[in-house]
Amino acid sequence: MEDDVNWPRGGMSSIGGRDRVVLFEHPLSNIFFFTQFASYWDCLPPELALPIRTMAIKQFWIDEREKELRQQLLQDIVNYRKLREAWGLGPIKLLKSQGILQIKGVFVDYENRPQTALLGQGSLDNALKRVHHVKSFYP
Repeated sequence: MEDDVNWPRGGMSSIGGRDRVVLFEHPLSNIFFFTQFASYWDCLPPELALPIRTMAIKQFWIDEREKELRQQLLQDIVNYRKLREAWGLGPIKLLKSQGILQIKGVFVDYENRPQTALLGQGSLDNALKRVHHVKSFYP
């Protein structure tokens, strides 16, 4: 492994047929930062440039994680709507007991008493897969 004396290093790179200035190349990864304002970064002393670049990498991974969480939330909203439409007998209760999500469907029996039926545990996907099976046992 080469020593870190020459790190960070820059230079020219040809990506997609265009030459751009490589501002930063970590010796242990293939992460590059490109910009048209390379001269501003070149003017920074290494003790300032390195923490800024490290923060940029960390922010990138934070944004990626937030994007995944946002997509999962939107998927859960869509699944909840589908589950509510598939159940159709009454409201749906989401309960969390001992760290496990329980999805229960509420319906009114033939004596006009509210009853609950366990649709699934863990995720809305599990409940959505079981809803037609559970619904067949109730009026």
